[in-house]
Amino acid sequence: MGSGLVTQMMEKTSLTDKVHRARHPKDHVPKVIVVEGNVGAGKSTTLDLIQTLSSDVVIMHEPFDVWTSLAAPDGEHINMLENFYDDPAKFSMLFQVLVQSSYSRAFFQAYELAEQNKARYLVVERSFPASQQIFTAVIRQKKQMSDAEFAILEHSMATAAQINPKLFECDHLIYLKCPAEVCMDRKIARSRPEEMAAVTIGYLLQLEEAYERWFARGFSPLNAHKTTIINTDCSMSALKDSLQYSIRL
Repeated sequence: MGSGLVTQMMEKTSLTDKVHRARHPKDHVPKVIVVEGNVGAGKSTTLDLIQTLSSDVVIMHEPFDVWTSLAAPDGEHINMLENFYDDPAKFSMLFQVLVQSSYSRAFFQAYELAEQNKARYLVVERSFPASQQIFTAVIRQKKQMSDAEFAILEHSMATAAQINPKLFECDHLIYLKCPAEVCMDRKIARSRPEEMAAVTIGYLLQLEEAYERWFARGFSPLNAHKTTIINTDCSMSALKDSLQYSIRL
């Protein structure tokens, strides 16, 4: 028990240090680019393409491995994404807590790496507020989260904004627009087991509508200095040209 407590304290201290470094950066400050878009809109493809276009970037993908293989006390692993899709009324709040915490950890680690490597850009898949503005919004619309659970997530989001406002800022927001029908085809093609039955065309349309509402609000509370909309229902070469033009890689 003692060693476990020490480990937890060490992890907390390490995370606090990373928060401090992100809030008080060194001489080199990487520009943060956020790539937003629906499930299947082409976020991972876009990040991978940016990586091939420039060696002066650090890429942060969503921590999908944490969501699908969360270490449990008994040594087993829990697929929280699958649990969420199977029973959203039971697991939606727990899953969004995991999304917030795992995203924060991944962001701090990636930001520190970008500082160390003196990378020009840190490119991240989705923003921290997206979990609340998009996915929790749709969950609430479907009445699969209680008022108390929503209040806890709102409190957690507000606390994060106070502790590290950098999670709510970016130099450039790239919004990938793609018809839900095309997203559906791509979802089927990539065949992630967790998504096959649960991610329906109806769900993708709800996410698409949530993104459009968020776009109409200027993506608040995310403070983006520049916003670019890219239609990803296009060829790879066209996507490449759009990225090179908008980011100046």
